[in-house]
Amino acid sequence: MTKKETALSKALHYLSWRSRTKSEVVQHLRAKDYTEEEITEAIQRLSEYGYVNDEEYIKRVTETIRLHPGKGKHTIKQRVRNKGIEDQLVSQFIENYDEKVDEEKAIQLAKKLIERSSSLPWKKIQEKISRQLMSKGFSQEVIQKTFLELDKSSDIIQLYDERHEERKEKALAEAVKLYHKWIKKEKDRRIIRSKLMQSLYQKGYSTELIQQAIDIVMQED
Repeated sequence: MTKKETALSKALHYLSWRSRTKSEVVQHLRAKDYTEEEITEAIQRLSEYGYVNDEEYIKRVTETIRLHPGKGKHTIKQRVRNKGIEDQLVSQFIENYDEKVDEEKAIQLAKKLIERSSSLPWKKIQEKISRQLMSKGFSQEVIQKTFLELDKSSDIIQLYDERHEERKEKALAEAVKLYHKWIKKEKDRRIIRSKLMQSLYQKGYSTELIQQAIDIVMQED
């Protein structure tokens, strides 16, 4: 009969691929049918050697997130979810995270998105920025500060202003399409005007562009 590999040896082999949390190692050894006594002894030895250390594990995760240009601090929690690290330890690292780093990253991400989407209404751009930053783990506080910084950025204001005519044409095209759709069913022009204003506003166009588009559509009819 082949001698069974020790729990410690099995754990070391498991750790040779990448870093693991204490909980991950325990679950792995349980799946290999080691006794709780064998697992406890193995974990104790691994901890003494420094091979298993949840605090060091989350510290490395935090540093990886800090250096990543497209990730915010809440990604830390996402990365260690289901890995058995105590919530208190996770919260400690999130609370101590320097959000100045995230503020700089969020601004750069937002600017890149604006460059690609500046033909859209500002409201829609804000919604895209907010969704993207949230999905990448940035906090609400960082997102709010990002918008404040964007409002003060002369480069962003200039870029957005340069696409004004393009947004004007899009608003007009949208108004024309909706007008021809509704005029078939509704003859009261006041109702159509009201519906056009509401629809274009929901799509994020400014009051100025909405008024200009509707005036042109209603006059051409």
